[in-house]
Amino acid sequence: RMTRYFMTVAEAVDLVIMSAADAEQRQGWDDYAIYMLDMGKPVPILEVAETMIRMAGKSPYTDIPIRFTGIRPGEKLHEALHGETEEVVKLDIAKIFGLRGDVVKWPGIEA
Repeated sequence: RMTRYFMTVAEAVDLVIMSAADAEQRQGWDDYAIYMLDMGKPVPILEVAETMIRMAGKSPYTDIPIRFTGIRPGEKLHEALHGETEEVVKLDIAKIFGLRGDVVKWPGIEA
């Protein structure tokens, strides 16, 4: 039942470059400490395992068994891309969002 989001290396590089370019142009309160890629739907880990086995020219469960080990301590069934208190802000960049939350300002950190 476990699911995860995946992105390609190219998507990760695009996210870093586009978010850096966007951050450079922003001033003031609309700066975003975190940028988030539109990850689409989460993928079941079982589907990933079965696909990888098939890509290797084998059959899941027949040629290669799949073992279910359960959740490790601290692991979640489903990934959360942002916190409940964070606001997801649509930017003028396709598939990239800014996250706005309660960010601690430098005087608070200094204190």
